[in-house]
Amino acid sequence: MSLYVDGVNGLTFPDGSAQPTSGYTGFRNRIINGAMVIDQRNAGAAITLNTIQQYPVDRFNTRSGNGTWGSGTFTSQQNKGGVTPPLGQSYYMGLTTGTTDSLSTTTNNYEMVQWIEGYNCYDLAFGTANARSITLSFWVYCSLTGTFGGSLENNAGTRYYLFSYTISAANAWTYITVNVPGDITGSWPVSNAGFVSVRWSLGTGSSFLGTVTGAWTGTANAGVTGQVQLVSNSSANWYITGVQLEKAGTATAFEFRPYGTELALCQRYYYRNTYVAASGSQTMAVGAVNGATSAAQITAVNPVTMRAAPTVGYSGVSVYDGSVINGVTSISAQSSGTVAASFNVGTNSAGGSLTTGRAAMIIASSSGNYLDFTAEL
Repeated sequence: MSLYVDGVNGLTFPDGSAQPTSGYTGFRNRIINGAMVIDQRNAGAAITLNTIQQYPVDRFNTRSGNGTWGSGTFTSQQNKGGVTPPLGQSYYMGLTTGTTDSLSTTTNNYEMVQWIEGYNCYDLAFGTANARSITLSFWVYCSLTGTFGGSLENNAGTRYYLFSYTISAANAWTYITVNVPGDITGSWPVSNAGFVSVRWSLGTGSSFLGTVTGAWTGTANAGVTGQVQLVSNSSANWYITGVQLEKAGTATAFEFRPYGTELALCQRYYYRNTYVAASGSQTMAVGAVNGATSAAQITAVNPVTMRAAPTVGYSGVSVYDGSVINGVTSISAQSSGTVAASFNVGTNSAGGSLTTGRAAMIIASSSGNYLDFTAEL
């Protein structure tokens, strides 16, 4: 077996893959969960996408962008089987068109999106004369052929880069690369706000279709004129994996990170504490009964520092004070932070009255019970 180093690719392996020897070698890929391995919300179950802000896998969500989500729907799922993923990948995210939309309402717009945080993009120097070029790469599989569209957008919604890609063979994996010049103008916050979003059009009304120019513009286009409109084709399939965005003029081999690392990166934006099948109940967070017989103040320590103070959600959990178990009926913010989330919990009185001053726990007892914490962009 032989290895060699050249001035372009760095270390090159016998299978043709390469590892750069300079620049970002620990976090080349600014996309999180590009291999689609993390799915905290659904655990691999199929869901129906019928509105904005739904997550078929972590960090990838549906948006309407500059238009309006219409009546079209998709079934989506984290997949490991079904079709064989491209070489080197184990999972992919699949979409299948359910209810179609002819897009006669010209402002309807369907997109799959990932927002990238400003703190992960400080070295790109967008908005300055030193803006660096970036490259988007991904594997895509579709039951349809033709030209498809996508875009990149800044947080202020004032700068857009439109791109197209071609699928020539139906039901086969196609590797796509998109080279994007750095934007020397516009607002690009280096903070915990969104810096840039990467968007794949699933169907775009004519109000937001445009022509690829190879340049950043101020025109709010989300799709390409003449593109295949996935949402208008019944039972059409579209699968994606191996998504990478890097500071480079050309695409390099997909950067695989350890599962624990990828999970922690996802948990900065969302994490779910889910009941795991076991005997008895599972403690999820602790606190105290705080002066009312049907309320408690609870604190949960976040597994990682979150992007912002999270909102807290729940399903099927209860409060236990050592003798009484009451179902949770409400959760409201108390003094949540990025390191720990403190919140007030209201309960029913199914088990009787809670005792003021006692320690209290949020517990889960059956499948489907969870607490979740959201700080998404």
